[in-house]
Amino acid sequence: MTPRTDNFIRLFAAAALCWVVLTGCARDRVVDTERSEALLREAHMEASVFNYNRAYELYSGSRAIAEVGSDQWVEATFGAATSGWHRLPPNRASIVEARTLFEELVKRLTTDSPYLPRALLSLGRMHEQVNFPGDTEDVNTARGYYTRVMEEWENTIFADEAAGRFAASALHDYRDPEAVREGLERLERYLERRTDSPIANILWYFLGDKYWHYLEDAEKAFASFERAIALGLVERARAWHTYWRMAWMAERYLDDPLGAAVYYAKIVEETPRSPRVHESLAAYARLREQFPDELPEIKRTLLPHEIADE
Repeated sequence: MTPRTDNFIRLFAAAALCWVVLTGCARDRVVDTERSEALLREAHMEASVFNYNRAYELYSGSRAIAEVGSDQWVEATFGAATSGWHRLPPNRASIVEARTLFEELVKRLTTDSPYLPRALLSLGRMHEQVNFPGDTEDVNTARGYYTRVMEEWENTIFADEAAGRFAASALHDYRDPEAVREGLERLERYLERRTDSPIANILWYFLGDKYWHYLEDAEKAFASFERAIALGLVERARAWHTYWRMAWMAERYLDDPLGAAVYYAKIVEETPRSPRVHESLAAYARLREQFPDELPEIKRTLLPHEIADE
């Protein structure tokens, strides 16, 4: 036997041994439901504070000892995929692994599982954005995922999110204002049909923001912000910022000083501690001089330390 033949036999034997060990481990996979659940709870806590590197380790550990296909395994797999996607620093290997885990869920799950549309939405977003240095966008593939969710989960929050993401994908065409407008108006038509969407306020606000920043369409932006306000702003602490933008648009672009006065007044009366309150008082006073019959007097609510000073 030549040395070359002898080395080949050793390598073959080592490979065979590895195959036996690995397949044996797969058959004898240890399931520990209690420990898996404990790891899941810890992973959720880490993910809630954006510690995705640690969350990934915990979700992966939970997945490894959960019964394959169980609710626990599905939850751990989705968590490992999501936190793995957001691990730092971003790299090709972690993104490929996360994408593979999402795709495994898509293959295994049925339409009654909430994790299926969530996995599809995640895959869409992964294709839409650049995830690591050297990565490229694939907007058309992303839109395919969003469309599937809109069609298969119609009238659900998943379809609502997909509609919003589809519209946001139009912003990739920012050099083409008509393409951007088409994407935003598509979402607007969707919201007119889907009047009971639980995230309609968020989507209307998104429209207002993008109509202004990308198209400088003050009329559309103002109307969209009004719809969002009517449904309730998510960031109540920053309502003053929205009111200020609307007052500014109404006065400077829409030739609607009385409409502007409404939002200057809202800043003064609803957000008395905002950084724009004094400017709003001055602006309202200026407009009241022009329209004394239409605009009542307003006064900023005094804060406790200001009351003490008087």
